[in-house]
Amino acid sequence: DKARTRRLAEGGELRNPRFELVAARPGLPAAIRAVGLPAIVKPLRGAGSIGIHVLNEEADVSELDLEDAALPVLVEEFVDGPEYSVETFTARGRTQVLAVTEKLVDPLTCVEIGHQMPARLEPSLHRRVEGGVRELLERVGHTIGPGHTEVRVREGRPYLIETHTRYGGDRIWEMTGLTTGHYPQADKIGRAHV
Repeated sequence: DKARTRRLAEGGELRNPRFELVAARPGLPAAIRAVGLPAIVKPLRGAGSIGIHVLNEEADVSELDLEDAALPVLVEEFVDGPEYSVETFTARGRTQVLAVTEKLVDPLTCVEIGHQMPARLEPSLHRRVEGGVRELLERVGHTIGPGHTEVRVREGRPYLIETHTRYGGDRIWEMTGLTTGHYPQADKIGRAHV
């Protein structure tokens, strides 16, 4: 639940973009004005960038192919800047960061088109991102299994884009194994590298 995750993340190391929860289509224009443009509209549940819309101007609302079944949605401030994903594994409530991936993202769709691992991040910012992800996963109550958290950095500050308590897509876990030697799998939960 992305709205609940946003609420739990408030005040953490990973900043939240401005966001509004919209229960019905008539509420979209006010939410967009509240968060500012450009904005992102996303479903509360789901993955793989399905149902994500980038709005560059208020008139784009009329173009939204948004069915009532997709509501409620989050309207979020678009955070520009470089994007990273953080691959983690949690066992017995302790989270180990396995890798930080620098992402190449299509600016129109926000879909990843390439990855660089390890990420080219200044060491102190790298530590803040890692610490922020550990803190976030603890706040959402994640105690066991993989994690994939997406972060953007704007003006030296890490912002939470979203987090998933699952393996990352786009074969990131294979790349993580190839570059770090860690291949966490569901059948090794009890023997995770933590």
